[in-house]
Amino acid sequence: MSIDISDIARENHDYAIHLATSQNVIAYRNGSFLLLDASFGKYPFEVVDFWRNLSLATEILLKASLLRHHIPFFRKRGHAEYGERVTADTNPWLQTTLEEMQISYVAQINTGTANMGTMYEQYRQRHNCPEKCRERTLPNPAHRSRRGSTDL
Repeated sequence: MSIDISDIARENHDYAIHLATSQNVIAYRNGSFLLLDASFGKYPFEVVDFWRNLSLATEILLKASLLRHHIPFFRKRGHAEYGERVTADTNPWLQTTLEEMQISYVAQINTGTANMGTMYEQYRQRHNCPEKCRERTLPNPAHRSRRGSTDL
């Protein structure tokens, strides 16, 4: 038996929205988050729970977006050939990616922590972008306009 993860991007998106909005501090409407009640929580653990859930939801949402846009951020975990097998029967890109990485078990998928530097490097290599491409594509804080600046 195998687990089909073809819709993992959609499932992660939905779970992230649920996690972020579960305490009714923020809401998700029309593709945007809205602050509902910033004065929540009678006890410190409620505030900690909210920030933990929001942090986790943010990372899950980022990973769902990366998968939706076919950016493979995960790696193969070594010595993990056990448990359920994994497929992506209705998602050709994901199935090909799993095969190229020689991932055949759920336990072999290592999503790690989101690292923008690593993701950029993967993007640069996949699209044959020269090193100087970084200078043209990433915003340079030194070139920011002073207009609208809050500096004193």
